Amino acid sequence: MRNSSRSRYAVAALVDLAQAQAKRPIALSEIAARQSVSVSYLEQVFALLRQGGFVKSVRGPGGGYLLAREPEQITVADVFTALAAAKTVGGEADEGETARAGASVAGLWATLDKEMLRYLATITIKDVVAGQDGKLGVALAAE
Repeated sequence: MRNSSRSRYAVAALVDLAQAQAKRPIALSEIAARQSVSVSYLEQVFALLRQGGFVKSVRGPGGGYLLAREPEQITVADVFTALAAAKTVGGEADEGETARAGASVAGLWATLDKEMLRYLATITIKDVVAGQDGKLGVALAAE
C-alpha cells in the first residue's frame, strides 16, 4: 500500500464532493480548479472511484459527480485500499521492491501498511470535512 498522490487526490476529491453534497452534481473541471490538478488526471481517478462505488456520474447539462454513499460511510482506508487494488490489477504492485529489500525489511513495510490502514479506517470523509479536528487533531498532536 502506498500513500500515492492518486490516493490523496481521490480523498481530496471525495471531500470536495461531500462539501457540495445534495446541492448539485460537481463537474470535474470545478474540482480540478480547486485541487490544482488536471482534468485528465482526475478523469483517471474518478474512473477508479466510480468502479469502487464511491461516486456516481450524472450526464447531461448540469451533470457531474455525486457521492454514491454518505460521507460517514466512506473511510479513508476504503479509498486507499480500492485505489491500491486497482493499481495491483494493473501490474504495478510493490512485490519487486519488497523482494529486493529482503524479508526483514519487508516485514517492516507490511506492519507499517497494516497500522496505516488501521488508523485510516477510523477516519471517514465526513471527519475530514469537519475540519481535521477530533480524531485527526489528536493523532497529529501525539506526534
